[in-house]
Order: sequence, then C-alpha cells, then structure tokens
Amino acid sequence: MKIFILIFIASFNFFINELYAQQIDGKYVLANTGETKSELWLHSNGTYEWNLELSTQERFESFGVWSVLDGVVTLSAQKPSIKTPSYFIDKATWILPWNFGVEKSIQDQLYESAVEKSIALCPFSDMTEYAFAAPEIAEKKLSLPVLKKRANTALQKLIKYKRIFEIKAKNAIRIGTRAAYDEALVANEHFQVAWNEVKQSHWDAHLAIPNKPEVVFPLECHVPKKVQIDENNPKLWSKKGVGFEFYDPKKKSHVNGILAEVLFSDGSKKRVSSRIAATMIEDNQQVIGVLLSSKGIYEDEPYYLEVNGVIAGNIYQINVDSDQVVPPIFETFVLSIKEDGLESVLLGGMYRK
Repeated sequence: MKIFILIFIASFNFFINELYAQQIDGKYVLANTGETKSELWLHSNGTYEWNLELSTQERFESFGVWSVLDGVVTLSAQKPSIKTPSYFIDKATWILPWNFGVEKSIQDQLYESAVEKSIALCPFSDMTEYAFAAPEIAEKKLSLPVLKKRANTALQKLIKYKRIFEIKAKNAIRIGTRAAYDEALVANEHFQVAWNEVKQSHWDAHLAIPNKPEVVFPLECHVPKKVQIDENNPKLWSKKGVGFEFYDPKKKSHVNGILAEVLFSDGSKKRVSSRIAATMIEDNQQVIGVLLSSKGIYEDEPYYLEVNGVIAGNIYQINVDSDQVVPPIFETFVLSIKEDGLESVLLGGMYRK
C-alpha cells in the first residue's frame, strides 16, 4: 500500500509538472523594471531563448533548455560543442581602414612608452611632491619680521639645492654609475624637503607661497609632450601601429572581453585592450601571430592565430564565434510560476505573456 502511494504521488507530480509545461510555453516580456528590457521564449520542444538589455550598448543573450519542477521554471544555459575554431580570418574583411580611436590608443601608448623610458634612464627625475599640510595656526613665538627673514632664507636654500640637483642629474647621465645615480636621488630628496620648508615658512610669515622652481634636467630625461590628435585631419595621424577588431559575423556585432597578445618575430609580446585592440610597432618589429583567449573561455589553452603581411597603419578584423568564447551570463536562471506570469527575484520583475 505504501509503495502504491509513493508511486501515485510521483505520478501526480509528474502530471502536474507536465501540465505546467504545456501551459507556460510561449513568449514573455519582463514588466515593471524601468529601463531594463528582457524577453523570454519558452519553446514547446524544451529549449529557450532569453535576452536582457540594460542600455542600447549593453545586451546579453542566453540559449539552452528549460524545465519545470514544483512550480519553478529553471533555465539551464548550454555550452556549445566546439567543432570549429573560435577565431578565424576572412580575407574579404581582413583589412579595415585606420580610425581615430585606434590612432588615439597608439598615441597614448607612444607617450606612456616615452615616460617609461625616461623614468628608467632618469629615476631621479620623479618630481612627485612630498606631503605637506599647512597648520591652521601660525607660529606665535617668533615676530613677523623674523618669520619673513626665515622664509627668505628657506627660499635661498631651495635655489641652492635646485642647482645642486641639476648638477647631480647631469653627472648621473654623463658618468652612468650607480653611485652617481644615488647622489642624484639624494639631491632630489634634499630639493623636495627644501621646497616643503619654503611653503611652511611662507605660510607662517603670512606670505604668498612662490612658484616651485623648475628643475632643468638633461635632454635624455625629457619626456615629449603628449600629442593632441586632430580628429578631423587624418593626414596628420602617425599610424605607428596596428589595430585588431573582433567581430561576430553571425550576430553582426562587435565582441568584447577578448584577451589578445600580439606576437612579434623577435619573440616579444604585447598585450592589447579588447575595447580598442591596438599596439604600436617599432620600426624593426614584424607581427607573426595573435594569441587569443577570453575570460571564461571554454578552450583550456589560448588560441594561436597565425597572421601574415600585417603592416603598420591598418586595422585587421578577426572574426569570432562568440558563442564558443564568451561564457553565458548565467548557468541556471530560476523563475517562480505565478498566476499572472513568471516572477524573477533576481531582476525584481514579472515576465508576462
């Protein structure tokens, strides 16, 4: 008798779940969530299509199977089976014209490279100011004339240390020894401390704080000014690099989240941004391939894509099967069956037919 009851209950639950499934398939739209838009298709064959749009530029999609159990609909995203390469090249769309976004990225990299080279050659040239907090109440023990005299002495001391710093910096570049570099670093410290003393003494004497003297470094330490790019004058663009664009031809959309490393013939690598995938190229460098991967990628190892004939001044389109490299936004998504639709606690709204 007990076994019969258990079989009856299991059969009844199965019947209820099947009845739910027959009643709830169809298209749903998320309601009462402001600007957030979402659609859900529960197909009668047990598969689903789902999308979520947070803005015109942020859209997510998911595909898989759905099931019903005890008044709950569960969407289970399915990982695609990988049978073809995730990344590939189409010669018809391989070369794209240069654009302002890539040019700006290249110029930023050129400037950052110049700064890095300058710091590496002249580590003593870091002019970041030491912390200084002016007191709320000036010193009361000394008279104002004495405080003004002290401020003038501090200023003369600063000028002296500036000259010493410039000499030590020049010697460091000329001699090139560790001892010479250390002396320049110490001279920088003395100059910075003297500058703080000038600010403090002028504050105490109720005097305007003078401009900080500019230290004249050797030419080798100079960083070129950042180039201001004219977006409307492409003829002045440098084109000192290459760009890569990741595109899904099936979905006809750009793909974000790709991690790329450009490989050069000399064995060096340069990681590029997936938003504007561009890298500068030295005169003697030749691109031989791109190492591609993605956060949450299904392949165990990054994918190596060999490239030929890549030259500076072009953008190259790498086609991506984003279903294979971009992980689903969720593995499972739970919805509660209500009288007026499917409730999502996560999104704070109701899907209605």
